[in-house]
Amino acid sequence: MTILHIISSMRRGGRERQLAVIAKHCIGMENRILYYNESPGGYIEQYGLQSKAYHCAERSLKKRILATAKRAKEMNADVIVSWGNMESVIAMFVSVITGIPFVNFSIRHGIRSKQFSHYFRTLILHLSKYIVANSHAGLKANNLKRGYVLYNGIEAIEIQPEHSLAAKEAMSIPTDDPAAILISVANLVPYKDYYTVFAALNTLKKEGFPFRYYIIGEGPLRADYERYLKRHQLDDCVFLLGRIVHPHAFLAHADVFIHSSKGEGCSNAILEAMYMGLPIVTSDTGGTAEIVEDNALLFPYKDAQALQQELRKLLTNSDLRQKMGQSSKSICTERFSLERMLTDYHKILTQILKK
Repeated sequence: MTILHIISSMRRGGRERQLAVIAKHCIGMENRILYYNESPGGYIEQYGLQSKAYHCAERSLKKRILATAKRAKEMNADVIVSWGNMESVIAMFVSVITGIPFVNFSIRHGIRSKQFSHYFRTLILHLSKYIVANSHAGLKANNLKRGYVLYNGIEAIEIQPEHSLAAKEAMSIPTDDPAAILISVANLVPYKDYYTVFAALNTLKKEGFPFRYYIIGEGPLRADYERYLKRHQLDDCVFLLGRIVHPHAFLAHADVFIHSSKGEGCSNAILEAMYMGLPIVTSDTGGTAEIVEDNALLFPYKDAQALQQELRKLLTNSDLRQKMGQSSKSICTERFSLERMLTDYHKILTQILKK
Protein backbone atom coordinates (compact mmCIF):
# COMPACT_ATOMS: atom_id res chain seq x y z
CA MET A 1 0.00 0.00 0.00
CA THR A 2 1.48 3.33 -1.07
CA ILE A 3 0.37 6.59 0.52
CA LEU A 4 1.27 9.99 -0.95
CA HIS A 5 1.14 12.73 1.68
CA ILE A 6 1.00 16.32 0.43
CA ILE A 7 1.85 19.20 2.74
CA SER A 8 2.89 22.84 2.38
CA SER A 9 6.27 22.35 4.07
CA MET A 10 8.16 20.12 6.47
CA ARG A 11 9.33 22.88 8.78
CA ARG A 12 8.71 22.79 12.54
CA GLY A 13 5.11 22.24 13.59
CA GLY A 14 2.68 19.72 15.02
CA ARG A 15 1.31 18.38 11.75
CA GLU A 16 4.76 18.24 10.17
CA ARG A 17 6.12 16.28 13.09
CA GLN A 18 3.27 13.77 13.13
CA LEU A 19 3.73 13.16 9.41
CA ALA A 20 7.49 12.75 9.81
CA VAL A 21 6.99 10.19 12.58
CA ILE A 22 4.48 8.25 10.46
CA ALA A 23 6.75 8.28 7.40
CA LYS A 24 9.74 7.05 9.39
CA HIS A 25 8.19 4.42 11.62
CA CYS A 26 5.05 3.06 9.94
CA ILE A 27 5.46 -0.57 8.87
CA GLY A 28 3.27 -2.23 6.23
CA MET A 29 2.68 0.95 4.21
CA GLU A 30 4.95 2.94 1.93
CA ASN A 31 4.53 6.56 3.05
CA ARG A 32 5.87 9.21 0.68
CA ILE A 33 5.84 12.99 1.16
CA LEU A 34 5.39 15.74 -1.43
CA TYR A 35 5.96 19.25 -0.05
CA TYR A 36 5.65 22.57 -1.86
CA ASN A 37 7.79 25.04 0.10
CA GLU A 38 11.46 24.55 0.85
CA SER A 39 12.06 23.37 4.40
CA PRO A 40 15.76 23.58 5.31
CA GLY A 41 16.53 22.41 8.82
CA GLY A 42 13.11 20.83 9.21
CA TYR A 43 11.90 17.34 9.92
CA ILE A 44 13.15 15.79 6.69
CA GLU A 45 16.73 16.11 7.86
CA GLN A 46 15.94 15.35 11.50
CA TYR A 47 14.13 12.10 10.69
CA GLY A 48 16.29 11.11 7.72
CA LEU A 49 13.44 11.19 5.21
CA GLN A 50 15.40 12.35 2.18
CA SER A 51 14.60 9.15 0.26
CA LYS A 52 10.88 9.44 1.06
CA ALA A 53 10.32 13.15 0.44
CA TYR A 54 9.99 15.13 -2.79
CA HIS A 55 9.99 18.88 -3.26
CA CYS A 56 7.55 20.36 -5.78
CA ALA A 57 8.90 23.79 -6.75
CA GLU A 58 5.85 24.83 -8.77
CA ARG A 59 4.20 28.02 -7.52
CA SER A 60 0.85 28.20 -9.28
CA LEU A 61 -2.10 26.10 -8.15
CA LYS A 62 -2.62 24.62 -11.60
CA LYS A 63 0.99 23.50 -11.96
CA ARG A 64 1.01 22.06 -8.46
CA ILE A 65 -2.10 20.03 -9.26
CA LEU A 66 -0.56 18.66 -12.46
CA ALA A 67 2.80 17.93 -10.80
CA THR A 68 1.10 16.18 -7.88
CA ALA A 69 -1.06 14.09 -10.22
CA LYS A 70 2.04 13.07 -12.16
CA ARG A 71 3.90 12.08 -9.01
CA ALA A 72 0.91 10.11 -7.68
CA LYS A 73 0.62 8.12 -10.92
CA GLU A 74 4.37 7.50 -11.14
CA MET A 75 4.44 5.90 -7.69
CA ASN A 76 1.12 4.07 -8.18
CA ALA A 77 -0.29 5.69 -5.06
CA ASP A 78 -3.28 3.94 -3.49
CA VAL A 79 -4.42 7.03 -1.62
CA ILE A 80 -3.48 10.71 -1.24
CA VAL A 81 -3.45 12.33 2.20
CA SER A 82 -3.72 16.13 2.45
CA TRP A 83 -2.45 18.00 5.53
CA GLY A 84 -3.77 21.53 4.96
CA ASN A 85 -6.44 23.66 3.31
CA MET A 86 -4.81 24.28 -0.05
CA GLU A 87 -3.33 20.80 -0.10
CA SER A 88 -6.88 19.47 0.24
CA VAL A 89 -7.96 21.56 -2.75
CA ILE A 90 -5.05 20.14 -4.73
CA ALA A 91 -5.93 16.61 -3.59
CA MET A 92 -9.55 17.03 -4.72
CA PHE A 93 -8.49 17.92 -8.27
CA VAL A 94 -5.81 15.23 -8.35
CA SER A 95 -8.36 12.67 -7.24
CA VAL A 96 -10.63 13.65 -10.15
CA ILE A 97 -7.73 13.49 -12.63
CA THR A 98 -6.25 10.19 -11.44
CA GLY A 99 -9.14 8.39 -9.78
CA ILE A 100 -7.02 7.99 -6.63
CA PRO A 101 -9.06 8.60 -3.45
CA PHE A 102 -7.88 11.23 -1.00
CA VAL A 103 -8.17 11.62 2.77
CA ASN A 104 -8.40 15.04 4.39
CA PHE A 105 -6.07 15.32 7.43
CA SER A 106 -6.35 19.12 7.71
CA ILE A 107 -8.13 19.35 11.10
CA ARG A 108 -5.36 20.14 13.59
CA HIS A 109 -7.26 22.44 15.99
CA GLY A 110 -10.22 21.75 18.22
CA ILE A 111 -11.84 25.13 17.54
CA ARG A 112 -13.03 27.22 14.62
CA SER A 113 -12.30 30.92 14.83
CA LYS A 114 -14.04 33.63 12.82
CA GLN A 115 -11.39 33.59 10.13
CA PHE A 116 -11.70 33.00 6.41
CA SER A 117 -9.18 30.13 6.52
CA HIS A 118 -11.22 28.34 9.18
CA TYR A 119 -14.50 28.70 7.29
CA PHE A 120 -12.74 27.66 4.10
CA ARG A 121 -11.41 24.56 5.85
CA THR A 122 -14.93 23.65 6.96
CA LEU A 123 -16.22 24.00 3.39
CA ILE A 124 -13.49 21.76 1.97
CA LEU A 125 -14.04 19.23 4.75
CA HIS A 126 -17.71 18.93 3.92
CA LEU A 127 -16.73 18.30 0.30
CA SER A 128 -14.27 15.58 1.38
CA LYS A 129 -15.43 11.98 1.52
CA TYR A 130 -12.85 10.80 4.05
CA ILE A 131 -11.69 12.90 7.02
CA VAL A 132 -9.18 12.30 9.82
CA ALA A 133 -8.82 14.78 12.70
CA ASN A 134 -6.53 14.71 15.71
CA SER A 135 -9.42 15.31 18.14
CA HIS A 136 -13.16 14.79 18.40
CA ALA A 137 -13.42 18.49 19.19
CA GLY A 138 -12.00 19.25 15.75
CA LEU A 139 -14.75 17.28 14.04
CA LYS A 140 -17.40 18.96 16.19
CA ALA A 141 -16.02 22.46 15.61
CA ASN A 142 -16.39 21.93 11.87
CA ASN A 143 -19.96 20.63 12.20
CA LEU A 144 -18.97 17.14 11.11
CA LYS A 145 -20.85 14.04 12.21
CA ARG A 146 -18.43 11.72 10.43
CA GLY A 147 -14.70 11.20 10.34
CA TYR A 148 -11.93 9.36 12.16
CA VAL A 149 -9.76 10.57 15.04
CA LEU A 150 -6.02 9.88 15.10
CA TYR A 151 -4.40 11.23 18.27
CA ASN A 152 -0.73 12.17 18.23
CA GLY A 153 1.79 9.68 19.55
CA ILE A 154 4.95 10.47 21.50
CA GLU A 155 8.23 8.75 20.76
CA ALA A 156 10.22 7.35 23.66
CA ILE A 157 12.32 10.17 25.08
CA GLU A 158 15.84 9.52 26.34
CA ILE A 159 17.71 12.53 27.70
CA GLN A 160 21.47 12.54 27.24
CA PRO A 161 23.51 13.62 30.30
CA GLU A 162 25.15 16.45 28.36
CA HIS A 163 21.76 17.82 27.33
CA SER A 164 20.53 17.70 30.90
CA LEU A 165 23.62 19.56 32.11
CA ALA A 166 23.28 22.16 29.35
CA ALA A 167 19.62 22.70 30.28
CA LYS A 168 20.45 23.19 33.94
CA GLU A 169 23.14 25.70 33.08
CA ALA A 170 20.83 27.59 30.70
CA MET A 171 18.13 27.76 33.38
CA SER A 172 20.65 29.02 35.96
CA ILE A 173 18.76 27.40 38.81
CA PRO A 174 20.39 28.42 42.11
CA THR A 175 21.50 25.64 44.45
CA ASP A 176 18.96 24.86 47.21
CA ASP A 177 16.43 27.19 45.58
CA PRO A 178 12.96 26.52 47.10
CA ALA A 179 11.18 28.06 44.11
CA ALA A 180 8.92 25.81 42.07
CA ILE A 181 10.00 25.47 38.45
CA LEU A 182 7.21 26.28 35.99
CA ILE A 183 7.63 25.78 32.24
CA SER A 184 5.83 26.24 28.92
CA VAL A 185 6.70 25.16 25.39
CA ALA A 186 4.90 27.30 22.80
CA ASN A 187 5.81 30.02 20.35
CA LEU A 188 5.51 33.68 21.29
CA VAL A 189 2.39 34.42 19.26
CA PRO A 190 -1.03 35.85 20.26
CA TYR A 191 -2.66 32.43 19.85
CA LYS A 192 -0.71 31.06 22.83
CA ASP A 193 -1.85 33.86 25.19
CA TYR A 194 1.11 34.29 27.53
CA TYR A 195 -0.31 37.55 28.89
CA THR A 196 -2.84 35.58 30.93
CA VAL A 197 -0.01 33.54 32.45
CA PHE A 198 1.97 36.69 33.22
CA ALA A 199 -1.03 38.29 34.93
CA ALA A 200 -1.59 35.21 37.10
CA LEU A 201 2.09 35.00 38.04
CA ASN A 202 2.21 38.70 38.84
CA THR A 203 -0.46 38.19 41.50
CA LEU A 204 1.24 35.07 42.88
CA LYS A 205 4.55 36.88 43.14
CA LYS A 206 2.94 39.72 45.07
CA GLU A 207 1.48 37.12 47.44
CA GLY A 208 5.00 35.82 48.12
CA PHE A 209 4.97 32.53 46.21
CA PRO A 210 8.50 31.56 45.09
CA PHE A 211 8.70 30.34 41.49
CA ARG A 212 10.81 30.48 38.35
CA TYR A 213 8.97 30.33 35.02
CA TYR A 214 10.74 29.31 31.80
CA ILE A 215 9.31 29.70 28.30
CA ILE A 216 10.68 27.68 25.40
CA GLY A 217 9.71 29.18 22.07
CA GLU A 218 10.24 32.15 19.80
CA GLY A 219 8.01 34.54 17.90
CA PRO A 220 7.03 38.10 16.99
CA LEU A 221 5.81 39.03 20.49
CA ARG A 222 9.17 38.55 22.18
CA ALA A 223 10.01 42.26 22.44
CA ASP A 224 6.52 43.05 23.76
CA TYR A 225 6.82 40.32 26.38
CA GLU A 226 10.24 41.54 27.48
CA ARG A 227 8.87 45.05 28.00
CA TYR A 228 5.85 43.70 29.90
CA LEU A 229 7.99 41.56 32.21
CA LYS A 230 10.34 44.44 32.97
CA ARG A 231 7.47 46.87 33.58
CA HIS A 232 5.77 44.48 36.02
CA GLN A 233 9.08 43.44 37.66
CA LEU A 234 8.72 39.84 36.56
CA ASP A 235 11.97 39.68 34.61
CA ASP A 236 13.76 38.24 37.65
CA CYS A 237 11.54 35.14 37.72
CA VAL A 238 10.22 34.75 34.15
CA PHE A 239 12.75 33.76 31.49
CA LEU A 240 12.36 33.61 27.70
CA LEU A 241 14.70 30.87 26.50
CA GLY A 242 13.96 31.08 22.79
CA ARG A 243 14.13 28.05 20.51
CA ILE A 244 15.62 24.99 22.16
CA VAL A 245 16.89 21.92 20.30
CA HIS A 246 16.34 19.52 23.22
CA PRO A 247 13.33 20.86 25.19
CA HIS A 248 12.82 17.57 27.04
CA ALA A 249 16.01 18.18 29.00
CA PHE A 250 14.43 21.39 30.30
CA LEU A 251 11.12 19.69 31.07
CA ALA A 252 13.02 17.18 33.19
CA HIS A 253 14.04 19.99 35.58
CA ALA A 254 10.51 21.41 35.92
CA ASP A 255 7.74 20.91 38.48
CA VAL A 256 4.65 22.16 36.58
CA PHE A 257 3.77 22.56 32.91
CA ILE A 258 1.56 25.51 31.85
CA HIS A 259 -0.34 25.72 28.55
CA SER A 260 -2.55 28.72 27.80
CA SER A 261 -3.43 28.26 24.13
CA LYS A 262 -6.62 29.52 22.50
CA GLY A 263 -7.31 26.10 21.05
CA GLU A 264 -5.57 22.82 20.36
CA GLY A 265 -6.51 19.56 18.77
CA CYS A 266 -4.09 17.11 20.34
CA SER A 267 -1.18 19.14 21.69
CA ASN A 268 2.26 17.59 21.31
CA ALA A 269 3.60 20.04 23.89
CA ILE A 270 1.16 18.78 26.52
CA LEU A 271 1.79 15.13 25.65
CA GLU A 272 5.55 15.57 25.91
CA ALA A 273 5.19 17.26 29.29
CA MET A 274 3.00 14.35 30.39
CA TYR A 275 5.62 11.87 29.18
CA MET A 276 8.18 13.71 31.32
CA GLY A 277 5.93 13.24 34.36
CA LEU A 278 4.73 16.80 34.86
CA PRO A 279 1.35 17.92 36.24
CA ILE A 280 -0.49 20.00 33.65
CA VAL A 281 -2.26 23.34 34.08
CA THR A 282 -3.98 24.17 30.80
CA SER A 283 -6.71 26.22 29.17
CA ASP A 284 -9.85 24.17 28.63
CA THR A 285 -10.14 24.66 24.88
CA GLY A 286 -10.43 22.46 21.82
CA GLY A 287 -9.45 18.83 22.24
CA THR A 288 -7.28 19.33 25.33
CA ALA A 289 -9.87 17.83 27.69
CA GLU A 290 -9.77 14.64 25.58
CA ILE A 291 -6.12 13.91 26.34
CA VAL A 292 -5.91 14.78 30.06
CA GLU A 293 -7.53 13.19 33.08
CA ASP A 294 -6.71 13.55 36.78
CA ASN A 295 -3.23 14.72 35.82
CA ALA A 296 -4.39 18.21 34.84
CA LEU A 297 -6.06 21.32 36.19
CA LEU A 298 -8.09 23.20 33.57
CA PHE A 299 -9.00 26.88 33.47
CA PRO A 300 -11.14 28.96 31.05
CA TYR A 301 -9.20 30.61 28.24
CA LYS A 302 -7.92 34.11 29.19
CA ASP A 303 -9.12 33.74 32.80
CA ALA A 304 -6.04 34.85 34.76
CA GLN A 305 -7.81 34.57 38.12
CA ALA A 306 -8.81 30.96 37.49
CA LEU A 307 -5.28 30.12 36.33
CA GLN A 308 -3.88 31.77 39.43
CA GLN A 309 -6.12 29.62 41.64
CA GLU A 310 -5.08 26.40 39.91
CA LEU A 311 -1.39 27.26 40.13
CA ARG A 312 -1.77 28.08 43.81
CA LYS A 313 -3.03 24.52 44.45
CA LEU A 314 0.16 23.06 42.99
CA LEU A 315 2.57 25.61 44.43
CA THR A 316 1.33 24.83 47.95
CA ASN A 317 1.16 21.03 47.61
CA SER A 318 4.22 19.11 46.45
CA ASP A 319 2.46 15.79 47.10
CA LEU A 320 -0.29 16.76 44.67
CA ARG A 321 2.31 17.74 42.10
CA GLN A 322 3.98 14.35 42.43
CA LYS A 323 0.70 12.42 42.25
CA MET A 324 -0.48 14.30 39.17
CA GLY A 325 2.92 13.92 37.53
CA GLN A 326 2.85 10.15 37.98
CA SER A 327 -0.62 10.08 36.45
CA SER A 328 0.63 12.13 33.48
CA LYS A 329 3.34 9.59 32.72
CA SER A 330 0.94 6.68 32.98
CA ILE A 331 -1.71 8.26 30.74
CA CYS A 332 0.81 9.22 28.09
CA THR A 333 2.48 5.82 27.86
CA GLU A 334 -0.83 3.96 27.79
CA ARG A 335 -2.90 6.16 25.46
CA PHE A 336 -0.46 8.24 23.43
CA SER A 337 2.50 6.04 22.63
CA LEU A 338 4.10 6.02 19.19
CA GLU A 339 3.05 2.38 18.74
CA ARG A 340 -0.59 3.21 19.52
CA MET A 341 -0.66 6.05 16.97
CA LEU A 342 0.94 3.94 14.23
CA THR A 343 -1.47 1.06 14.86
CA ASP A 344 -4.46 3.40 14.69
CA TYR A 345 -3.08 5.08 11.56
CA HIS A 346 -2.69 1.73 9.79
CA LYS A 347 -6.17 0.65 10.87
CA ILE A 348 -7.82 3.89 9.68
CA LEU A 349 -6.14 3.91 6.26
CA THR A 350 -6.91 0.22 5.77
CA GLN A 351 -10.59 0.77 6.58
CA ILE A 352 -10.78 3.71 4.18
CA LEU A 353 -9.20 1.75 1.32
CA LYS A 354 -11.59 -1.15 1.90
CA LYS A 355 -14.46 1.27 1.37
